[in-house]
Amino acid sequence: MRKAFLMCGLILSCVSPAFAAPPPGHEPMYYGPPPSIPPPAPDRFYRRLVSELTELREIALELQTSDGGTLTAEHSDLIQARIDAAFAAYRRHRD
Repeated sequence: MRKAFLMCGLILSCVSPAFAAPPPGHEPMYYGPPPSIPPPAPDRFYRRLVSELTELREIALELQTSDGGTLTAEHSDLIQARIDAAFAAYRRHRD
């Protein structure tokens, strides 16, 4: 009995493409790397944020050198406040 069902299924799948086709919504899966999608171009607010953070890094390195290798608490707080302000401005302009 089992062989009869298997043979019936085999014959129907060979004869009728409707029986052999996958059901709608079940397209075949393709393996391999995903298609290349270019990253979105950075907007002007992001470019401004990056330039401000780069400038702050330069300032922090200069302060660190003048402080003898370690930032003082005052300078550290000053740099952190300016970083926070840069991110706040970025969020304010993005939203």
